[in-house]
This record gives sequence, C-alpha cells and structure tokens, in this order.
Amino acid sequence: MSPIGKPIVDARGINKSFNTAHVLKNVDLKVNAGEVVCIVGPSGSGKSTFLRLINGLEDIDGGQIEVGETTLPGAPKELLSVRRNVGMVFQNFNLFPHLTVLENLTLSPRRTGRMNRSGAENKARELLKRVGISEQSSKYPSQLSGGQQQRVAIARALAMEPQILLFDEPTSALDPENVNEVLNVMKELASSGITMIVVTHEMGFAREVADRIVFMADGQLLVDASPSQFFEHVEDERLRSFLSKIL
Repeated sequence: MSPIGKPIVDARGINKSFNTAHVLKNVDLKVNAGEVVCIVGPSGSGKSTFLRLINGLEDIDGGQIEVGETTLPGAPKELLSVRRNVGMVFQNFNLFPHLTVLENLTLSPRRTGRMNRSGAENKARELLKRVGISEQSSKYPSQLSGGQQQRVAIARALAMEPQILLFDEPTSALDPENVNEVLNVMKELASSGITMIVVTHEMGFAREVADRIVFMADGQLLVDASPSQFFEHVEDERLRSFLSKIL
C-alpha cells in the first residue's frame, strides 16, 4: 500500500510517439491505493499504450510515472521492480499454450524465487478456486473457453501478489456468453481493495465498480470524474459524442 496521501501511480506529462504518430500528449493521472479507475474512449486514443507505459512494457518519450516507490523511466532494476508489483491482464490472454493451467500460474513465482514449487502450486490452486475454475488445473489453454482462459490469466497475474492490477480490454476478445464470468471475477477483485486500472468498453461495469472514470481521445486525457458525474453531468463535447454512440 502507498503511504496515506501519496498516489500509488502518479503519471505526469506523459508523451509517447510511434514514428510520426503522437499517441499520448501530456497525460497526467494519479491513482490512489485501493482505487478502481476505468479508462474509456474511442479506438486509437492511447489507452492501451498508457497501460503499457505504467508496466514498463513501452519506453516513455517524455514525462515520468511513479509506480509505488519506483520512477519510470528507469534502469533495468527499476523496470524489474515495477513488473513484480504490477500485474497485467491482456486482451488475448497471453497464456503459454504448451503449459497446463497450473504450470502457467506457477512459472513466474518459481522463476523469480518468490516461491518454491510446493508454495507456488498451493497458491495457484487457491487462486483458481477464487476465479471459479479449480477443476481446470491440469488442462491446457486450448482446452478452455475464452472466458476460462481469461480467468486463468487473471489468476496468473494475482500469483505474483501485485500491488496494482492493469486490465487491457479484458473482455473484448470474448464471446458474449463469456463476458459476465470475467466481469464477475473483476468485481470481486475490486471489492477486495486491490488497486485496479481498467481499459474497458464495458460501460455498465465502469458505472458499477469504478471509483473514477477517465475519458481519453486523440492521445489526451479529457475527463476524470466519478461515475455519476461522468454519465449524468457531461460537459465535454467529445465525451458527449462518444457516449451517444455507445449507450
């Protein structure tokens, strides 16, 4: 947990370009420990890139991000520290197809020396029970539905006991019947007090679970508001146009 009054994520003046495309433009965002912040906006607005910068998966071109006690950009040891404390759940699961569910969950805790085999397997079984798929531990990813695979991915992120969980459109690759099973797991996590930053197009989830909702467009952070303010007191024209198309 971050000290009282100090954000656990503090991004200031973040800029990022890919070739000639300026995808993030002076983005500022603070997230306190235990908060659930949902980031929404049209495709290409920089949402996923911003998450990847928080986790050190992309280099920052300008500005800095404090993640806990670590500042990015930083040396390799700073990157390693961030990745140990920040779990990330991707759109397309990113599970190792040649490993069983249990092996996917125990790989990182064992390789980093955080747990021995027995401890890692016990933790993995607890997490699989938590996400509702304890009976799937010996299966391979290809034997699971999309919703089950995403729940494995969430459990894998939790296996490293992160301070922060990042979700990058975690339901967008799922069939409609699998979406709720993943959202229900995320709701349980949100109620447990872990810090979550969620890029999503699930407006009902954002309205119900988020402490704050952030709207991004054209690489800029345009609105940062509580759910009630976000949906009921819309002043930003870009946000009004966005909501009119999806609600």
